[in-house]
Formats: sequence, structure tokens, C-alpha cells
Amino acid sequence: MRWNDQQLKAITSPRDHLVVVASAGAGKTEVIVQRYLRYVKDSGFSPEEILAVTYTHRAAASMKHRIVKELREAQLFEAAQLAETGPIQTIHSFYERLLRENSVWAGLNPDFEILADYESNRLWDLCLRQVLTSDEANQDEIKQYRQATAGKRKWGSYLELDSLLREQVIGKVIEPARNIGMTWQYLRENFNHPKTIQKNWEQYLDDKNWPTDTDLSFGMKVKQFGKSDKRHTTGVVFDQEVNLLVGLCQLAALTWELYEREMTRTDRYDFTLLESKAIELLTEHPSLAERIRSQYRAILLDESQDANPNQFGFLSALNLGNSLTVGDSQQSIYRFRGSVKEIFETMAQDKPIQLDLNYRSHPGIINFVNHLYEKTWAGHYSPMAPGAHQPTEPLDFEGVEILESHPDHPAATTANFVKNMIAQGDPPGDIVVLVRNSSSATAIQGALDALGIPNQASGTSESLFTRMEARDMANLLTACVHPENDFVLACLLHSPYVGVSLDTIVQLGQSPGIFNQLADFEPLIPEDKEKIENFLSWFVELKAFCDRYSAYEIINRALTNSPYLANLGRKINGERNIANTRKLLTIATTHQDLTPLQFADRFRHLQVLSHREPTAPLHDPDAPVVRIMTIHKSKGLEFKNVIVYGHDLTPRKATANTARIITDFRNGMAFTCLKGPNVVWQEIVNRNAESELAEEFRLLYVALTRAQSRLIVGVRPPSAKGNKIPLTETLLRPIPRADYPKFKIKHHPASNR
Repeated sequence: MRWNDQQLKAITSPRDHLVVVASAGAGKTEVIVQRYLRYVKDSGFSPEEILAVTYTHRAAASMKHRIVKELREAQLFEAAQLAETGPIQTIHSFYERLLRENSVWAGLNPDFEILADYESNRLWDLCLRQVLTSDEANQDEIKQYRQATAGKRKWGSYLELDSLLREQVIGKVIEPARNIGMTWQYLRENFNHPKTIQKNWEQYLDDKNWPTDTDLSFGMKVKQFGKSDKRHTTGVVFDQEVNLLVGLCQLAALTWELYEREMTRTDRYDFTLLESKAIELLTEHPSLAERIRSQYRAILLDESQDANPNQFGFLSALNLGNSLTVGDSQQSIYRFRGSVKEIFETMAQDKPIQLDLNYRSHPGIINFVNHLYEKTWAGHYSPMAPGAHQPTEPLDFEGVEILESHPDHPAATTANFVKNMIAQGDPPGDIVVLVRNSSSATAIQGALDALGIPNQASGTSESLFTRMEARDMANLLTACVHPENDFVLACLLHSPYVGVSLDTIVQLGQSPGIFNQLADFEPLIPEDKEKIENFLSWFVELKAFCDRYSAYEIINRALTNSPYLANLGRKINGERNIANTRKLLTIATTHQDLTPLQFADRFRHLQVLSHREPTAPLHDPDAPVVRIMTIHKSKGLEFKNVIVYGHDLTPRKATANTARIITDFRNGMAFTCLKGPNVVWQEIVNRNAESELAEEFRLLYVALTRAQSRLIVGVRPPSAKGNKIPLTETLLRPIPRADYPKFKIKHHPASNR
């Protein structure tokens, strides 16, 4: 391969520690691979001595495949074999490997297990419940907080177990704190009293106008501050709010402590705790750290803009003699997971090598992105240049299209546009629709299904356990053990396992004890009689032996003897429904120790926790179908034709209903809005909004730079009304609609469809 001057400089640089800033499509993977090969060929490093670290299993697998292939082609077969099993992996996999190899030093059982996400969620829930019944939860502030949230559900929830308390303690405090490397000890010590809260606030605000009178309470200082909205709480009410925050944070610290203690007791850990233990291993045992450093001679770190402070701290503690750090702060889109792009930007000040030639996209697309982001990020944008094509005029945006959608049916408009693309010769496998959230993916998938267009969604957060197939399965298992439960049995009878009509369900429900009626029941709808008889022919045996059968055996027998799969296949999206059912059966095979009720309870618990187990794929990964993908999932990928569904890319405004807890733990501050909005809460909201908006624009940048030949940007028509203006429209403001032809932008106005 012929490398450009920038790539060659990065590959051959004699510097021991090198930072590379790589724009979208700049060939950074090639630089990492070739730098690795030079360590092997020229420096004599063994692949076992080279750490190649990234943040996704897909990226790690791709990197390993490239490196092994290159080593084999160079006739370095022994090195290729070592690279196959060597440390080319995700950062979490390296933590695990390091801790297993040094388990004695780390104080761990070498056979420790990794908690699955759903197991972790379940443990959090159990720990919170245990803490709530403990003596430690009787302190006044925790009592006040519990009283303020008792019996309330989180915003938008209808499930009893999905409480506001659980959402706030675990989702709004513990998770963001853990994401940036905080500990429960820090939370306990720094949010334990109104005075510590006030101290945190004064450091956070750093305003000379803040009252300094030590005799005033926090609430009175807020009242005198002069920057409070008249609707903001002050004085005594504000002091009550501070007490609620103390109670929340202390309850969170107790739950968090118990969670880590339970993981240690059972030798089952999540990756966040393993990360902390890996750092402790290096920082608390200098002699061991030195031995580990002697094992490795170089590290190559990809996507370093996505690292969190703990990960940067761990890699810094390794302090290896050679390093290559590759990243691009313009593509930093994981702030919600704790990533800190500023750390990479600081590293990039040390004579970095810039890769700015984009080999992915058509020059018109590159010009389009450059033009708009040079205005949006004035003075802070690093433009790209065409790498594989001849440059064009800077204002030539050929390859870019603007798709205006019907304001009430944007998903249907997008699906119809895809249909037209296919009719005009674009293969379905060359089309991807990028979305911001899973609800948009679901809407677009439904619209494509209605048009008969094969498609596959990936990276969405739709949970398998919230699907009707999972609910049917839970009802089956519960009804086998408790056939006297009329509600569950009625749901089972109406489901595809039996398929009786709703009229028959109503008729049965007129008298209690539905199961005892079935043998002699005469439904008003004659065909339901045969369905009930068939149901009894297989269900009675299952009911009789349910105390001896595992959940898996019951599900398997029911699927074999009932018409469930056949009935499911006749429904809309039948193939997808059947695929989900088979995946649920596969999951049951891994839990053959669970009784029917235990497995049904597990399903319902995961529904409450919104566990993100993906639904079953209907097509193979490389099948030629239209792809629907979240922008986060598309990171690092490229596609011939990209439709950016801009309608869900809107700035998110925190309100008292949606953000009763607001945190900025990076800067040591958090506050509540349980008594009403207040100046502290509002200040954190405002600062977070700036950071979140900046990240949303980076997310849009990632989406726009996935396209190779054709970039279609979704917007609303000019007549659309509403407060939420998509970022695509905000970004496009420098290009008047009437000037699209001048810029060679192909326009698809809503009025023409």
C-alpha cells in the first residue's frame, strides 16, 4: 500500500511516545497496524509485548485480523500465531486478563466471574431494597428523602416496581458517579452535610457576588445572591432541599457500598469495579507494577478520545516505554459514559501528527461538512481534505441531498424514499438509516416492514424482554404453577399459545375460576371450542409436572405441542416474532436451574429494569438488507449511501419533571429539584446543557462522515412548527434553501411527495 506523507510520518516516526489526531476516514487503523508491524519487524518486539487497546470488541477483532494477516503475508508465522492470542483487545478485556494473571496481588479469586448486565441490574435492585430495611437507613436525612419519594414512580413509568426512588438513587446518582471514576467513599464524605454541599457549590460557582456572611444559612445566602428566578425556592424551603440531597446521596453511598461488598463476597464483578481494582494493582504495588511494565514494551491506544479518567489513569500508571495514542476529539460522543475528551486534547498539544485526508467520502460531502462545521465550530474545527479523489471547488457539495419529510410522518417519508432509491437501482445493502434513538428506529423499521422492504436494526435499545413474546412466555410459566390466577390464564388463552377470541375471554371472565370451567365450557364462537380442547391436551400434563420440569422444559414442550409458532408466524412481522421466541428459548437453556416461577420472575424484573437485551436478528450480519442503526453504533463504520434521520436530533432541555436530579460530578457538584427549581439546580442544568449540545453536534458530525457516495440529510419542511428544531436544520442555516442548486445539493421538498 502507498501511504500519504502524513500516514508515513506517523508510521515511521522515531519518537517513543506519539499522538496522532485522525479525522474521519483518514486511515487511522492502517497507521496503527503498520506501527505495530514496525515494532515487530524493526524493533524486535514480540507480539506478546505489544498492547493494542480499543473500546469495542468489533474494533479489537478487526485490528487483530488485520495485524495477523499482515504478519502472515510477511512470512512471520510465529509472530502471527502469538498475535492471535496476544493482548490485542478491549481495555476491559485487558483489565480482566491482568487481574487473573495477578490475582494473588489483587486479592481476587483467579476464577472470578464477570456479571452480565441483567445480573448487575438485579443486584443493584436487591442491594437497594436491603439498605432500605437496614438500621443505617434510619438517619434523618434519608428518612426525609424516602418520605419525599415514597410511592412515586419515575417520569413516564407505569410499572409499580419502577419507582422514582430506584431511578434517582441508582440511575441518577450512582451510575454517573461511577462513570467518571468516583467512589462511594467520596460520595459519602462530600455529600454528607449541608455545609459540605455548600462548600461544593461555592467552589463550583466561584462567583465574587456570593454572600460570605457565615451566620446565614445556605438557603438565606441563596435568597441574597440576587440571581435566583422568582419561581426558585430559597430560604427554609431551599434548606429542606439540601437535606433531601444529603439523604439521597447517603442512601446512594450505602447501596453502592453494599453492591461492591456483595460482588467481592461472591467473586462476581462488573467491569467498573475491575477497572478500579486494576488501577489499585498498579498504584499500590510498585514492585508488581514494575514487573508488569517489563512484560510489555509498547501500547497502541485507539479511539482515545472516548477514554474516561480511570482509563487514562490506568494507562498512565502503566508508563510503558513506547506508545501510540490515536483519537479525534471532534468524534467524542460518549460523555454520558464518562469520556473526557479534554484529556486527549491536552495530550494532543505535544507535537501531534495530524491525519486530515479523508479516504472515505466523496469530495462534495467533505466540502459540505467542512463548510458547515467551520461556521458552527468557528476557530475550533479541523477541516478534512479529499484523500481518494481530486479536490473540487470548496462550495461544490455534490453527493449531498436534503430530504424534507412530512412533519407528522417523517418515518413513513424516509421509508418511501428508501423504496424509491431501491427502485432506481440502489441495492438495499448499500443503504443505511442513522437515527439518534430507538423509538425512531422502531418507527422506521415498521414503515419499511409495511412496504415489504427487508431491513435489520442494530444498536437500538429495544429490549427483548419487553416484547410480547417474552410476556407470553412469562404468562405460560406462571399459569402452569398457578392456573387459578384468572388474569394470567386469560392472557395465555388469548395469546398465540391458544388463540381464543376476546369474546370468549370475556365470556369466561363472567365467573371466577377460569381453569375449572374449561373442560365443559361451550364458547359462543364455535371454533374456540377446538382451540380450548387442544390447549387442555398439552397444558394439563405440563401443569401436573411443573414442579419437576425446569422452565426450559416447559417452554420447549409448549412450543412443540401448541400452535404458538404457527400463530405467531401469521402475525405482522411473523418471522421476527419467531426469531425472538427462539432467542428466548436459547436464553432458557442457559438457566436450566431456574424453576418456572423463577424464570417468569426474571423476565418481569428485566422488563421493569428496561434491560437492553437486543431482539433476535432476522438476517445475517452481511445480508443485503437496509440497515437501521443508531449513530453511536455506526462509529468507525462506513456506508455507500447514508440517510441521516435528523428528526430526533434535537437539543434536550431539562425540566423539573424530567431532571429532578442533576449532576456534574466531573466538577464535584450535584443537586435536586424535589421541592422545586432553585438556583443551584438551574446553574448545573445550564452548564450541562452547553456540554450536551456540543456533544450532539459531534454526534451529528459522526453521522455525516459515515457516507461514501451519497449523503441524505433529513429535515422538516419550512412550514413545520414546533419548539424542538432538529440540529440538522440548525447546522444548515448558513445555506439558504434557495441556494441548494448553486451548491449542487439535490433537494427533495416535501411538497413533491
